[in-house]
Amino acid sequence: RVTGEFHWEYQTKSKINSSPALSGNLVFFGSYDGSMYALDIKNGRLVWRFKVGAPVMSTPIVFDNKVIFGANDNKVYALDVDTGIELWRYKTTGWVRNAAAASDGFIYVAGEDGYVYCLDVNTGKASWSHLVGSKMLGSPALHQGILYVATCGGMVYVLDAKKGEKLWSININDKLVTSPAIAGNYLYIGADDGNLFVVNLKKGLVEAKYHLGSRLLAGATVMHRKLIIPTSGGDLISFSE
Repeated sequence: RVTGEFHWEYQTKSKINSSPALSGNLVFFGSYDGSMYALDIKNGRLVWRFKVGAPVMSTPIVFDNKVIFGANDNKVYALDVDTGIELWRYKTTGWVRNAAAASDGFIYVAGEDGYVYCLDVNTGKASWSHLVGSKMLGSPALHQGILYVATCGGMVYVLDAKKGEKLWSININDKLVTSPAIAGNYLYIGADDGNLFVVNLKKGLVEAKYHLGSRLLAGATVMHRKLIIPTSGGDLISFSE
């Protein structure tokens, strides 16, 4: 039963832009103080702390018993979920501030250097990289073996997840700063100027556009056939899928 009763709090040395990730009894998050933290979810006790030395803005993911995240030192890290011991790191040429996608032994990272990376989750070695030419602030979306990424230059790229080959792309002509959301045959993506675009994935074209009144800086969520998206103006808006 949810009561809203206060349980604990934990103070880091700087602000937190990273959303928490959960696995078992542990909660993981990054901080501007340059660290990734693991806390006991029951009491807020520090289990381990990994010092990166640069702000950690990306939301971590837990995959294959590893905590995987990017940082503002241009690197992607994989840590042991229980101990926080570093297993590998991969160096890109730009900040990594968004969450990775993961499936079938690989993780997918959209970097601010304009590259999409596919990394082996066990070794951290790159299986492929694909240059899209503009930085990406939103996380990649992975659906049925297809990878979808949106760029600040207004492009949506659709890539084969195994080979990294471009299947098709579409120019939205807007600054896309959120993570794409997939539901059925449609992709939903928000722009910096408050526009929400609906892309028909079968036809490869924009089927609808809605102006929501203020900047869209966070991605949409699809639940129970409803699209829910927050705006920088303080609104939480719901659409039928």
